[in-house]
Amino acid sequence: MKCLIILLLFLTLCNSNRGGESVYKTEYLHSQPGDITIIKTDSQTIFGIHNEFGIGKAKIILIEGSWPSQAILRLHLKGLEGVSIYGSGKKYDKFNLIINHKNIMGQNYFDITLPSSLFTSGKVLHFSWVDFYR
Repeated sequence: MKCLIILLLFLTLCNSNRGGESVYKTEYLHSQPGDITIIKTDSQTIFGIHNEFGIGKAKIILIEGSWPSQAILRLHLKGLEGVSIYGSGKKYDKFNLIINHKNIMGQNYFDITLPSSLFTSGKVLHFSWVDFYR
């Protein structure tokens, strides 16, 4: 019995979140290829989406921990005609978000500051975007 308790304690410690870091699950929800990367720095978290087709959907699920106090959605696109972000019962579009267009050494992307109200109660963020309306 003592060995079983020690084994359970060991397994619990091995599966626990070390260092209090948040754990996310990402889902890229489009038939065309694309990917999602997560970059954590001391001051913010960047959710980067690469999508050559230009139209897509994705979601990020908070599995463990808490949402970052400051977060950026970085869309690697040639243009940005539309974007929609939904989380914690709130929905934002291109017209009520802070969006910074950047082109660094030929790499074109849009940094979107994610409002803190997206992180108040939900565990899922939904994103959709369009580079150019066809």
